[in-house]
Order: sequence, then C-alpha cells, then structure tokens
Amino acid sequence: MIKCVLFDLDGTLIDTEGYTILSKIIEGKKLGYDVKKEDVIKSFGMSRANSRIHYKSIYGEDFPVDYLSKCRYEYIINALKNNEVKLKLGAKEIVEFLHKNDIKTCICTSTNLEHLTIYKDYIPLLIEFDYEVTNDMVSLGKPNPMIFLKGMELCNSTIEETLIIEDSLTGVEAGLNSKATTIMIPDIVKPNEKIKNSKAIIKNNLLEVIEFIKEENNL
Repeated sequence: MIKCVLFDLDGTLIDTEGYTILSKIIEGKKLGYDVKKEDVIKSFGMSRANSRIHYKSIYGEDFPVDYLSKCRYEYIINALKNNEVKLKLGAKEIVEFLHKNDIKTCICTSTNLEHLTIYKDYIPLLIEFDYEVTNDMVSLGKPNPMIFLKGMELCNSTIEETLIIEDSLTGVEAGLNSKATTIMIPDIVKPNEKIKNSKAIIKNNLLEVIEFIKEENNL
C-alpha cells in the first residue's frame, strides 16, 4: 500500500524546464558560449554540484555555472510574476486526492529552499505539501537517492510504502536507487533505453498516477 508520495518539482509539478533551456542558451551566448539544448536537458534533475561538473566537462573550467544558474531562476521568477508558469496536468487533482486519502506528500527537489520559498508565493498548491526536501538539505544530490530517503524519513514511510514521481532521467535514476516504486512522467526529456529496461513505470500525466494509486491501494 502506498502511504507516501515524493514529488520532484520542476517539470513534474510545475512547467519550468523550458525556462532553464532558454536561460542557459540565451545568457550563455551573451558570454560567448554556444550552449547546446541537449546539454542543458542532460543537466535536468542534477544537484548544483553535479551540474557544475557536467557543464565544465563540456564547456571548460571557466564556464560560469553559478551565474547561469542565477539567470535561470531570474527567468523563472519573471515568468511566475507574469503568471506564465503553469501547473502540470493533474497536479492540483493528485494533491487533493492524496490528502483526501491520508497519503503523505513531500516535494523532493534539486531547487534550493530559498527559491522554493519564492515559488510558493506564486503557486499556492506548493504550500499544501506536508513536507519538503531541497538540494541544500542533503549532502549528495540526485542521482544519489539521499533526497528521497530523507523524504521517506520525514513522512515516516518505508521503501515499500513510498511512490516517487519524476520527469528527468537523473531523477528517475535517483528514485530507482532508493529502491522505492518510481514513476516517470516524461516532460521535455523522454525515457532512454536504460529507463525503458528498468523497473521505472512510465505514465503520461499525474491523472494517470492517481489511477495507479487507486489500483495499488484498492480505492
């Protein structure tokens, strides 16, 4: 029986990944870097430390990872202020469903607490989660499962009682590494062969996840 659901944030609950791509490409170009879309996509779900390693291995040690990360959040915050950031299909419905059925909810995100707090000012749904674990609350980021294990601890849930929902390859890998049931809802990133051949479950949207939980919990 599922007693706890751990959610990734960007790309899973809110539609922000497009702003990540735009900010890296546009602001990177201003600094003389030809940042490729596919390289940005590969960084989705990574912790700041892992993202730094990823970009510097491609574009060199001088690549301004921290500056472009700041630009990314500025793009997202501006979009939030303009009411342009949308909830992913089924986000509101699944949170209501889980609360109604006494299933704990936790956001487990590579975003830091400061930025998540700002997101909450513009997206009231994020306030309704029982718990949150941000990148700055753990020493190892995704694909290490530490962030999800911390979420389980907060929810007082076992691995067998936990469901993880992700959209990125790195996030799904972290979910699988935790040994909990992991669902991928593809956003910009599509499942690769490794994910297709893993124990990850693929769903089209969060509404389908509600039906999955109903079946698992005989609701």
